Amino acid sequence: MIDQELDHYTAVKEFQGAQPFGALGFTFSGNAGKKATERRWEASILSILNGLDLYARLYQHTYGDTIGSDIVMREAIEDTLDNIRMLLNGEKGRLDGGLMMKSLREFAIKNDLRFQE
Repeated sequence: MIDQELDHYTAVKEFQGAQPFGALGFTFSGNAGKKATERRWEASILSILNGLDLYARLYQHTYGDTIGSDIVMREAIEDTLDNIRMLLNGEKGRLDGGLMMKSLREFAIKNDLRFQE
C-alpha cells in the first residue's frame, strides 16, 4: 500500500512511465513523448488516458484490487471510458482510432470493467 505520508508529487513520479496506458506505449517523456504530443489534439486525449491509467494503478496499489471491484468507482470509470470512446469519434490528430479503441478495451479487461464499442 502507498504510505500515508506519500505526497501527490511522489506518487505521480513513482508511477509515471512505469506502464503507460495499454500496451501502446503512450508516454510524455523522451522522444516518444515529443512525437506523441506534437499536436494538441493528441496531447489532450493522451493526457486523459494517462490520467485514467495512473488513477487505476494507484487504486490497485493502494487497495490491492482492480478499480472494477469498487461498485461506485467502477460505474464512474465505465462512464469515463464511454465518454472517451465518444471523443475518439471527433478530432484526434494522428492517433489511430482503431488502436485507441483496442487500448481502451485492454484497459477495461485489465481492470474488470465493462466497455462497449
